[in-house]
Amino acid sequence: MTRILLVCTGNTCRSPMAEALLLKMLQENSEQIKNEIEICSAGLYTLNDLSASPEAIRIMAREGLDITGHRSRILDVSIIGQADLILTMSSSHRDEIRERYPETGPRVYTLGEYAGFAGMDISDPIGGGFEAYQKCVSQLKEILPGVWYNITQGQAIRRK
Repeated sequence: MTRILLVCTGNTCRSPMAEALLLKMLQENSEQIKNEIEICSAGLYTLNDLSASPEAIRIMAREGLDITGHRSRILDVSIIGQADLILTMSSSHRDEIRERYPETGPRVYTLGEYAGFAGMDISDPIGGGFEAYQKCVSQLKEILPGVWYNITQGQAIRRK
């Protein structure tokens, strides 16, 4: 099983939306792939058990995805230890994880890096209104096919 962890700041906007979109890609694939990949999310600076933001819920509903059951998780050593691949929304998230957890170095990338869009961070929509969420989802939808391709073509880092 390859465990993929998506990380943002608060785990109420970007990472839950990315998680929902990747889970949709996973559900659209073969049973074999479904049984080989697990996708989850966490936040660097959050509290446990917060719901997704109302705007994130609304924009995901427009995508046909229900994230009303999402609950935030704070990133900690046990979550990090279970992840085979850690994908962050920004380079600052990646750098912070590498600093806090040096052993993650070869397992942590930004979504952009992993998809071949080096230097592209996913903009934080918090406080920006619905348009900011639309922009964020557009960025995710541009990047995630490349992420998915690399995951399914065996590029996901698997621990031995």
